[in-house]
Amino acid sequence: MLQEIRTRRIKRFAVYLAGLFLSFHYALVVYVNSSFLKQFLSTSTIGVLYIVGSIVSIFLFIQLPKILNKIGNLKTSIFLILFELVATFGMANIHNQNLLIIFFLTHIAVIPLIYFSLDIFLEHEQGRESSTGSNRGIYLTFQNIAWISGPILAGFIGKNFGLPKIYLFSSLFLFPLLINLSLAFRKYENKLIPKVKILDTWRSLKNKIDVKRIFLVST
Repeated sequence: MLQEIRTRRIKRFAVYLAGLFLSFHYALVVYVNSSFLKQFLSTSTIGVLYIVGSIVSIFLFIQLPKILNKIGNLKTSIFLILFELVATFGMANIHNQNLLIIFFLTHIAVIPLIYFSLDIFLEHEQGRESSTGSNRGIYLTFQNIAWISGPILAGFIGKNFGLPKIYLFSSLFLFPLLINLSLAFRKYENKLIPKVKILDTWRSLKNKIDVKRIFLVST
């Protein structure tokens, strides 16, 4: 029993670190994406790309239960992180307009999915239901460290080395993220994830006012 508790704590800490690495990666580029793309694309095109990327992400979310049940959360996370690594590294080094569009759409689409995969890991290692709030609070605190310091670091890098170097530096945080998850969850036991219909989910929120408000705020 004590060994199980200790193992869960170690794995929760691994998820906290994963949230830190991913948020550092994302916080570095999220505020400079538009400025970077304006060098190659029009403002209207950039707006369309954000919309298309979000639609692709929503479509992938709908398909995600099938993917998770087929290959598991660890492999899914690794594939998503590798896609994100190629996208951000490509944006740092390849400035062909068509390739930039593909890289950016990939970036916009997969980032929410990686965060979702981390949520699954955290939920799996919660332990007692009464500790859910404190565990998630710690998890978000680790992320907020990155969100506070990331933009400052991005400003320093952009001012002294140029915008492409921000993407290059950002991509470096994906390597410890990959290593961390691969080591901590190499023996991860996947749970069957049911496919939930969007309309059914929305109907279930009607009588849960607090949950509905949280959902609307988060979206």
